Amino acid sequence: MRETSERRAHMRETSERRAHMRETSERRAHMRETSERRAHMRETSERRAHMRETSERRAHMRETSERRAHMRETSERRAHMRETSERRAHMRETSERRAHMRETSERRAHMRETSERRAHMRETSERRAHMRETSERRAHMRETSERRAHMRETSERRAHMRETSERRAHMRETSERRAHMRETSERRAHMRETSERRAHMRETSERRAHMRETSERRAHMRETSERRAHMRETSERRAHMRETSERRAHMRETSERRAHMRETSERRAHMRETSERRAHMRETSERRAHMRETSERRAHMRETSERRAHMRETSERRAHMRETSASSAVKCEM
Repeated sequence: MRETSERRAHMRETSERRAHMRETSERRAHMRETSERRAHMRETSERRAHMRETSERRAHMRETSERRAHMRETSERRAHMRETSERRAHMRETSERRAHMRETSERRAHMRETSERRAHMRETSERRAHMRETSERRAHMRETSERRAHMRETSERRAHMRETSERRAHMRETSERRAHMRETSERRAHMRETSERRAHMRETSERRAHMRETSERRAHMRETSERRAHMRETSERRAHMRETSERRAHMRETSERRAHMRETSERRAHMRETSERRAHMRETSERRAHMRETSERRAHMRETSERRAHMRETSERRAHMRETSASSAVKCEM
């Protein structure tokens, strides 16, 4: 019976060992399956993190492309606005030039009209002077004819008186008187001719003086008109030079403003790009810190799970040893 009980105890121990081995193998299979599941879950989480990072990269690339498209559109709009402002400035300059040309043509027309009026007034004054001279000549001729008629009448009266005296003196010394009368008439003719010559010379000198004075007046008026034209041309040149200098100063100021605006836009673009780079670097550093923290958490969880598995295995070993010691104690008692 002892042998039977030993056999039964041995069989029980063998069955217990087999059950323990089966349980151990099941535990190992369960632990292997658990580790595989954990590895699969780790791989799945890594894939999800990789997919999330890929989607974030794609979103960042999409956002970067949208920002570049927006910047390109903004630059095109600024270029269009710059071109529109240049066109408006060119149109404004063209309108100013046309207004200046219109004003210049009006000034020239006014100057032409003024010169025509002055020429007409000069011609009118010359006509009046010529009419005055003609009237003076006619008055002088009328006076001369009256003087000649008076002299003729006087000579006739003298001839009549001489004839009366000669008749009363009984024709005394007719030949002498005739010679004297001839001489007197010759003298009178010579004196008349001399007076006529003097009058003609006086008239000629007056005409020459008048013509000289007229030519001097015309030369003075021509010189005055030339001086005025030169002064007008000089003032127009100075105004044109002033306008040209103002336009150059305006163009220089406009170019400086455009250069300043271009530099400002480049600085803003550089600052925007720098801020985007800093934001991207900050985001990258945050992602790296998050990934580092996640890896640390996973390592801590893995270490914790390994510690728990080790503690569970230790407790199972202790329980198995306790059970083995209890069974051996029972055997010893039997």
